[in-house]
Amino acid sequence: MYALDYTTECAEIAIVNNPIFLTDQELLKGIALLRENARILEELSNAQPNQLTPQDHALLRTLYLFPNYRAQEIASRMCLSKQSLSRSIKNLELRGYIETRSDPEDRRVKRLLLSTKGLQSYTTRQKYALKTFYRAYQHAGITAVEGFNHVQHALAAALERVGE
Repeated sequence: MYALDYTTECAEIAIVNNPIFLTDQELLKGIALLRENARILEELSNAQPNQLTPQDHALLRTLYLFPNYRAQEIASRMCLSKQSLSRSIKNLELRGYIETRSDPEDRRVKRLLLSTKGLQSYTTRQKYALKTFYRAYQHAGITAVEGFNHVQHALAAALERVGE
């Protein structure tokens, strides 16, 4: 989603905040492992019999995190064209996963939210993900988990600053 110039960004980070215990190669390997694990988890959790596409699941996740957003706001968050998002919205609305409601201040504006069925589908996927993470965290130990969470928070903060 973000186009980063890793050479200058990493070089700057290495000079200012290099944790010393990791080389650039080890950091890049960690990034690759995170991406691969995310892809595998996504594939496994998509293997449910509800026939939803990865984009449908992404829309459900986005609506869970940002209920009552307008389609335009959701499209922007998901980096999708409004047309592409429109297809998913219509499909999920017809199948009962999402609902649209008129904005109380402007009846022409439609707000999107998960239906009961959509919330159930989302939480079922999350339970599966939680079981997977529980097993991995138990295997890794508390120190590794705390370190991983610390890195994730720092990464989120760094990504928020990219757009500034």
